[in-house]
Amino acid sequence: MVYYADTSALVKRHIAETGRTWVRSITQPETGNTIFTAQISLVELYSALNRRLREKSISALRYSRLISIINFLSADTRLLVAAQAEGFTTDDPNLH
Repeated sequence: MVYYADTSALVKRHIAETGRTWVRSITQPETGNTIFTAQISLVELYSALNRRLREKSISALRYSRLISIINFLSADTRLLVAAQAEGFTTDDPNLH
């Protein structure tokens, strides 16, 4: 199956809330499903996690763990440096 996941669905992949079990089940690699999303989703996901941290609905430790699994991809060196400063793991497609 092919799915388009907006940011609200991506948040459910990582945060315990209604619908999480289903979203996690369809996004497991072994399902063979293909998940598409917009490039802006990474920024929106980061914003949603920051809001959760500010509202104290997730701990600083949980936030750090979630941010550490997000791999920011960009061919723009300045964006990569900024993402690294925010704690993201980064990769540059120009290096591959």
